[in-house]
Amino acid sequence: NGGGSLCSPRALPTEVVSVNCRVLYRLDDEPGIQGHFLVHPLDLTDQADEPSVARPLGTALLGLHLGDRMPFCDNCLGIQHVVTVEGIGCRFVDEPVSMRGVLAPLEA
Repeated sequence: NGGGSLCSPRALPTEVVSVNCRVLYRLDDEPGIQGHFLVHPLDLTDQADEPSVARPLGTALLGLHLGDRMPFCDNCLGIQHVVTVEGIGCRFVDEPVSMRGVLAPLEA
């Protein structure tokens, strides 16, 4: 593709990693695959498990497609990593509500 464009959350292609979608990924050449929802920082429920888009891993995942790889630096330790998208699953989109954290499932 080469270029990006803006669209509403409901119009975002399902094969693109975005906020509030489940992403399966591999760090570096580790044998195991991890799966988490990529969330907005205000929607974090488990600080240790969920990657936030405000953290280096979350930022690296945004906009990737299945099979894409992206280098990123762990700011805490200064270590370079490469994340590979192994799968993209369920996506939720924010509904217009007065508070964060209320999500509605994306209808196909």
